[in-house]
Amino acid sequence: MSEVQIIKPKRNGYIDVIKFIFALIILEFHMGTGIFPGGRLAVEGFYMISAFLMMKSIEKNKFPEDNLGVSTARFTANKYIGLFPYLLPSVIISFALHSIVKERTLETLFSRLPLLIYEIIPLRALRFEGEYVLGISWYISAMLIALTILYPLCKKFKTTMTLIVCPIMSAVIYGLLSNTYEHLAVHTDYIDGLPINVGILRALAGSGLGIFLYEISKSITCKNIKVSGRVFFTIIEIAVFGYFLYTNHPHPKSIYDYTLILAIFIFLFIGLNGISFTSVIFNPKWSKPLGTASTLIVLNHYALIEFFKKQFGEDVFETEKLWIFLAVCVATWIVAWIASKIIQLIIKNAPKIKLFKD
Repeated sequence: MSEVQIIKPKRNGYIDVIKFIFALIILEFHMGTGIFPGGRLAVEGFYMISAFLMMKSIEKNKFPEDNLGVSTARFTANKYIGLFPYLLPSVIISFALHSIVKERTLETLFSRLPLLIYEIIPLRALRFEGEYVLGISWYISAMLIALTILYPLCKKFKTTMTLIVCPIMSAVIYGLLSNTYEHLAVHTDYIDGLPINVGILRALAGSGLGIFLYEISKSITCKNIKVSGRVFFTIIEIAVFGYFLYTNHPHPKSIYDYTLILAIFIFLFIGLNGISFTSVIFNPKWSKPLGTASTLIVLNHYALIEFFKKQFGEDVFETEKLWIFLAVCVATWIVAWIASKIIQLIIKNAPKIKLFKD
């Protein structure tokens, strides 16, 4: 019997830094202060990064003897096990805040508890409607579904998937969404005539770009990049990242969404390959806490925003209470982090779960 094990590929600090930036953009987007009204597109960056890391996992597979089904199930289990210690306390904290906002009685509160299962086991993208408290659970659900679909295909037909199918799939899906909605401010809608959730389509398209990104990144070697080349790529990286931040503001819902996805792809390509000066600077050895912080921010902000707006009004973040909000956020993230460490310790010391036969 084989054991579920977490695969730990070599860490790229740039990923932690950029995830932290994306998390802050999503936080501001939900706060609604107007700095990044198109901040939802940071989610596409998370999809690309997740798929990029999935490909690293495939190449560093510790269980080459597994058949395709077992290997896929193992990957999905590892992905969820890594997320669960952060997800569980976040759901509990968010549910408590959500219940206060809704002014629920104790009886109603307990009656809603069982519906949290669709947040703890993310099923929202499959139309399982429960107690929606995280605000971002559609993304988690869509990501897990998309990666589970793509993992066995990329493992079995690696070159064909990475160089042909995935980029074409991404282009087709984004073209469909552009034709149907003209923007990406959608995630729970269903395509007319099809039982397909738009959130899952976004996850498949973004993940497809991340898979393509990984494959073309293998052709770049940092040792062959001269100073002039690094200067060139640094200028491009700063320009496209600046375009991403600037265009987010005047065009929160528009056809510009798709040019912003291209911008994300370009600066991730440069950053993940370390071919610019900025990508080298933002790859510190101490970056891991930023990656952890990004997870805590994404999972533990929506209910806090909802709570503060209920208590102090929609314009609360334009007042001096903004600093109180940020202090409460940090305190909540610390509590969630401590709880996640306790859960990780319990999992680590628990008997190994036997899921797959050799």
